[in-house]
Amino acid sequence: MSWDVDYENEDSIALAHEDGFVLFAKRGMDQGDHTNWTLELTDTDDGTELVSETHRISNEQHLWSVIEKYTDLYPA
Repeated sequence: MSWDVDYENEDSIALAHEDGFVLFAKRGMDQGDHTNWTLELTDTDDGTELVSETHRISNEQHLWSVIEKYTDLYPA
C-alpha cells in the first residue's frame, strides 16, 4: 500500500493511494525566496477533506519533504 504520483507539473502535484485517498499540492503566490503551497488530503470514499494547510516552501526538496510528512501519516 503506497502513494503513487498521479500527475506533476510546476504548479501542482497529485498523489493517489490505493485505499481511496488523494493528496493535492497546489502552488500559490511567490513571496520572495518562498512560495506558498496548499496541501489538501481527501478521503475519496466519502469526499471528506482531512487536511487543508498552506506551507511556505523554499525549494522542490522542501516541498517533497512536506508532502512525505502527510504520506507517512495517512492512511492511518
